[in-house]
Amino acid sequence: MSPSEPVQSLRVLIVDQHEVSRAAIRALLRTEGLEVVGDVSSRAEALGAGEASSPDVVLVDISPEPRQAVETARALAGLRSAPTVVLTSSGPPALDLGGFAFIAKGDICARHLRRAMRSEIHDKKEPDMSMQAYYDGITAKTGKTPEELIELARVDGLLVPGVKAGAIITWLKANYGLGHGHAMAIVATIKRQAEPEPSTDEKVARHFGGNKASWRPVFDGLIQTITTFGPDTNVLPGATYLSLRRGGKKFAIVQVTAERLYVGIKLKDAEPHGRLEAAGSWNSMVTHRVRIHRPAEIDQELLDWLERAYATS
Repeated sequence: MSPSEPVQSLRVLIVDQHEVSRAAIRALLRTEGLEVVGDVSSRAEALGAGEASSPDVVLVDISPEPRQAVETARALAGLRSAPTVVLTSSGPPALDLGGFAFIAKGDICARHLRRAMRSEIHDKKEPDMSMQAYYDGITAKTGKTPEELIELARVDGLLVPGVKAGAIITWLKANYGLGHGHAMAIVATIKRQAEPEPSTDEKVARHFGGNKASWRPVFDGLIQTITTFGPDTNVLPGATYLSLRRGGKKFAIVQVTAERLYVGIKLKDAEPHGRLEAAGSWNSMVTHRVRIHRPAEIDQELLDWLERAYATS
């Protein structure tokens, strides 16, 4: 198999109270070649379907009861198949997501789900453990490097289209005594080889897909102004928001929805007032939030707050 060939078709379970949303997500994922093993509306149905179908990924809508949805996500993460649980909603999350990945409904696609699975491997490591140390643990246990294990899987016919991740995981456990986490790390490495890393421009563009496209020129204008603060400004796109940085330090973030932009700002010792709200549980990486409903609200007041955050970062 060449590195560009697909490794697997993910098995996805959709949990959403809204029938229209379930149908739309189901249709989209199927057109991308993913296997939707179920779409249900309640926690009880989700747990039953999860036990019966052993999904790789479970999508859980967090509206209208976000805290209950997070509890449901924790229960689903404990299924025997140990699926990656991804939370979703039409707008930005308004609470702590308990460490689960979040993908806005407008951004759901096969690539983002696979990236969430890869991220989970990193998140499950001990905080001070590098990925190389994780791989070293695999080698110490098996006597083989991850590259050698991948080549052995190829020889055994496991890296051909149609072979699911579960089969590779079972093979690694049975033949090399790996635990689920280490086996998932090998599968994540295989996926990473199969999918070229998108460029920064591609990652930024994904935040402005579909009904969010009208905000792209507004964002570009904002970034053009911010670069006048100094030559060390840059944008780092993440899964759910775009970080504005001075060198390697974040001083603000931007999150895009169809209706508005959310601008998060790190302003030490600044009292919330007017539209400069306290960030609260919206995002712990910043102290304040400003809601932008129309382009004219990218005004001098907002730019002054951003420049102050830049200067103190």
